[in-house]
Parts: sequence; C-alpha cells; structure tokens
Amino acid sequence: GPFLLATLVEKGIWEPEHALTYARTISDASKRFVAMAHLVLTLPEPVREKALNETVATARWSATWAVASLPPGLPHELLAALVRQEIATPSRLYSQNLAALAPKLPQELIAEILSWLRTADLAEDQTTDLLGILLPLVPPDAREDIIRMAKECFEKPWRWRFLKLERLVRIAPFLPSDEKESIVHEVLGFARTERPYNWLLLLARIVPILQDQERETLACETLKADFAIPSYDQRRMQQLIPQLPPKMLEVP
Repeated sequence: GPFLLATLVEKGIWEPEHALTYARTISDASKRFVAMAHLVLTLPEPVREKALNETVATARWSATWAVASLPPGLPHELLAALVRQEIATPSRLYSQNLAALAPKLPQELIAEILSWLRTADLAEDQTTDLLGILLPLVPPDAREDIIRMAKECFEKPWRWRFLKLERLVRIAPFLPSDEKESIVHEVLGFARTERPYNWLLLLARIVPILQDQERETLACETLKADFAIPSYDQRRMQQLIPQLPPKMLEVP
C-alpha cells in the first residue's frame, strides 16, 4: 500500500533517503503522490522537505482519487502548497482535486479557497460543486456568504439542468424550509418526467433531505428502479443504503 514505505522508515528497516529514492521510482504519478505524502509524515529533516516539495510537484499529474486518499495529519505547509497550486491552474480536473482536498483542510485554507472563488473564472457547475462541498465544512456563521455565492451562480444560464439541480440538492439542507421544499418539488418532477442521464442518482441524492416516511418511500422507489436497469452506479448505493428500511437490507 502507499503507506508501506513510511512504515519501513518508522520501523527502522529502511533509511529515509532510501525510502525517498524508491518512492521516486514509482511510475504511476497518483500512487507516487500518495506514497510521498505518507513519507512527509515520517521522514526527518532535511529529507522531509524534499518529500514535501516532490509531493506538491507530483500532485499536478495525480488523479482525484489520490487526492481524496491523502492521510490525515499532513502539515499545514503541504496542504497550503497543494491548495495554492490548484487555484493557480484552475481547470475541470483541478477543481475536482480541490473538492477532494477540501475536507482535509483547516478553516484558514477553506477561507482562502472561498476568497479565490469570488473572482475565479470557472463554469457555474464547477463553482457550485466546490461551494456545496465547502458549505458543511465551515462554521454556521460563515455559511450565509457561501449560500449567497451559490445563488448568484444559480441565477445565471445553465447548459445542463441536471447539473444545476444536482448542485441545488447539495445546498438544500442549509436553506429555509420553503426554499428546500421548492427544490425537492422541482427535482422530483424533473427526474420522474424527464428521466435524464443519471436521473436515479439525482433521486438518490435528494433522499437524505426528505422527512421520515417520504425518505423511505423515495429510497424504495429509487432502489426498485435501479434494479430494473442494467447499469450499476456505486454512488447511488452509497446514497440509498443508509435511507432504506431495515427489512429491505435483510438477506433471505
């Protein structure tokens, strides 16, 4: 696993320089990135600084799953360098990486992302994607500004209605009840009548914000519809399973 090199150093089996040299030979950039990040937590100076700098450099070529699998407890200087590198070169891939990085960040770096988002030249779906992820991570008194920024994006023209509704669902739990109910009504109507690509994923994502009986009913409806189509989407199951009644989870 990606932590193996760090474990070898911790147990005194490998010297720090040897572990870093080996990490550099990992051909897959994403795996090299995660391995380097684990070494940052273990290596002594001055080898640690080399690993830190190379972790940041490798991040440019790393997949989103690698960013999401970074270990906890990384130093502030590494997290800050990763954030600043991502926002310096915005693109669809980098915004996804930034979204994966966000839950691991301290509040001051989240605030830095929000400050950048106010003037960033991103598509509305990218901006609201990040805002929806940041919203539950900030203190309650900081959420109003994020919601305002998101609403400004929603007022602009969107090419894909599905994406707009999916982003609205993310902020719905933090809105007044009347606004939340309006979003629920629009999403249910759109998903059930238009049946766009990934319409079941849209239903699955709205399940958690419904009230008790409504939540269970929609979860069951979505699960039955999911079984009726050949494609399998793990994201739908992740959304649905916690909302299902216990009897539907029983193995016969």
